[in-house]
Amino acid sequence: MEYDHSVLPEELNCEDVTDEVISSYLKIGYRLTFAEEVMHFDLSRPIPQVVVQCEVSYLGWTPERSHDFFTVYASSFRERPGYPGWSEAEWVSWTSDDPAFRPDLSVLAVVQGQPVGFVTNADYEEAHGQQGYLIQLGVHPSWRGKGLGAALTIHSLQQWREAGKAAVILHVNINNPGAIRLYQQVGFVIVRRRGKFSRS
Repeated sequence: MEYDHSVLPEELNCEDVTDEVISSYLKIGYRLTFAEEVMHFDLSRPIPQVVVQCEVSYLGWTPERSHDFFTVYASSFRERPGYPGWSEAEWVSWTSDDPAFRPDLSVLAVVQGQPVGFVTNADYEEAHGQQGYLIQLGVHPSWRGKGLGAALTIHSLQQWREAGKAAVILHVNINNPGAIRLYQQVGFVIVRRRGKFSRS
């Protein structure tokens, strides 16, 4: 089949990236430039327990706490490839202005009065039905390796179960193997890969 390349878009999104899809897009001049795993946790399964090496308090999202959420977000993600470099106002708006955002299920982890981690959640009921959606999770670099990431994930799973959801999904960049391992250790499974293709 011949394609008129002058009318093809610069970017294409794909919700199910496979080797066959990559090959077919390559033939028409596209390469995979971004990919992330779609991961799923079935809340009918037992939620694991985790041992945290410190006493953690979980504080819900409020406008007054949004600065602390942003501070931990920036510290957690600044070194990641593709970090957008948003200002505090941009990130807070992106997070909290979304109609699906669940401030009641988004928490700041605090240890000894210091914000050390966070998780944000959303309820895209129309798109995902009885599934909760974990937007972002981060732990301050100096507090990693203490079980906080797993504790925040499990805290979210428990909250979503109490909210009546059947499952939780999340997306994680394929270039973040540490996060993928964390979620798999907690019990998430990869169900598919999604991505973005750009014109070569």
